[in-house]
Amino acid sequence: GWDWTAPVPDRNTGLWKPVRVQCTGPVVLRDPSPSYTCTGSEGAPSHVSLRVWCKNCSSSAVDVDLVGFVALANHQATATRRTKPCAVWRRRLTLEPSEGFVEVDLGVKVLRPLLWHPMGFGEQNLYRIGASAFTGKGGRCSHEVSTTTGFRQLETTVDPHTKGRKFVVNGQPVFVRGANYIVPDLFLRSVSAERCWQEVRYHAEMGFNMIRLWGGANAPYPAFFEACDYYGVMVWSEFWITGDCNGRGSTDQSPQSNQNWPLDHALFLRCARDSVEMLRHHPSLVLWCGGNEQTPCDEIDQGLRALLRDLDPGRTYVPGSLWGGFGEGGGDWSDGPYGIQNDRDFFSKSFYQWGFNPEVGSVGVPPAESIRSMFSSSQHRSPPKYVNDKEVPNGAWNYHCYITYAASQDEASKILMYGDAPKSLDEFCTRAQIVNYTQYRSMLEAWASMMWSKYTGMLVWKTANPWSSLRGQLYDWLLNPNGGYFGA
Repeated sequence: GWDWTAPVPDRNTGLWKPVRVQCTGPVVLRDPSPSYTCTGSEGAPSHVSLRVWCKNCSSSAVDVDLVGFVALANHQATATRRTKPCAVWRRRLTLEPSEGFVEVDLGVKVLRPLLWHPMGFGEQNLYRIGASAFTGKGGRCSHEVSTTTGFRQLETTVDPHTKGRKFVVNGQPVFVRGANYIVPDLFLRSVSAERCWQEVRYHAEMGFNMIRLWGGANAPYPAFFEACDYYGVMVWSEFWITGDCNGRGSTDQSPQSNQNWPLDHALFLRCARDSVEMLRHHPSLVLWCGGNEQTPCDEIDQGLRALLRDLDPGRTYVPGSLWGGFGEGGGDWSDGPYGIQNDRDFFSKSFYQWGFNPEVGSVGVPPAESIRSMFSSSQHRSPPKYVNDKEVPNGAWNYHCYITYAASQDEASKILMYGDAPKSLDEFCTRAQIVNYTQYRSMLEAWASMMWSKYTGMLVWKTANPWSSLRGQLYDWLLNPNGGYFGA
């Protein structure tokens, strides 16, 4: 667990996503892999190549006609329907009996694609790209695979003026106004595609143009990336190294992960390879990161660099969330703060020292109806009491990770800015929504007011919790927005 959630027993959970059985002909395909050149200019020529892996499952040699295609698929509802192809590849080959997966290069085509842009910078044009294998005298389709992708030019460097990480997409610098995201559910229970789409839509409605998939969680659901592609929300995807799990590194002062964690380095890297192959075609994906607030041990770090050079050479990798233009840039603790602030303090040039803050958080009590759903007992629902203007929450609120609405031990709770101590849950939560609103609005306006002169970006910690928590969120586990959502 962390300071925002309860511990989860047995994290070695095994299979937790759906498993399906597929029937095919003798030839099976996997991992259609497009690569392309892009100048960042709408309609400019782009050289597009397509590779796909083929396997012969039969005990006889098989002649295969491979047909690749790319077609515009510009809406969620049409993303799975093939429209008229913009280009078609064809190749004939013979696979030996029981021949394992072999990679086949279908060649290069020249297209003039419509570009994918981050939200606010243009349309999110998407393409369906894939391949079909035809066998036998009648040319029966043995198997077909496809994926959704988009064409865009991506550059990311450390800005020499602010020393913060800077993202440039299709020639346009993008000031990052984003947020951290964990997982939809603490216990990794089945989560619908509809929920993934709704959560990403919330981020888009708040104007967040980047989501960081925090490293203490897991590889996300495919529907999550599909939604990010559709809404134009860029994604920072992080591998599973985090200082919160096993202390920070091999010694108390070391930012590098303990050499003995994880125990099976080869398994970790196989999981990473699967994730990269699954996600690399999404145009919303703009950054790979080794871990949260620390770096992987040398063997895993070098392994990640090698597989990314091989599988996804066009994207930047940073070893940890406080390296390479994030926070101080060299691994020192330099994210946060995480509690409520005086709104005016956000606008001070001394509030945050560095150019890109990967985590800055605050409060997030949900509306009263959510708290009634959380607690069956009226005693547990009771809001904090006030003793000498200081909040005293009950044990249930403490268990659900409540944090104070007072900016310091010497200050009164900001709930009391709007009257005497609240007499009911509804009164407390109504005031909390006002405070949530002004807090997150001030935070985001302050960063934007120093766009490029001091900052290149920031990420709110965090938009939601994977359970019924009472802190650091803009909407709750039940998907009810709080005041912070509207402030953002």
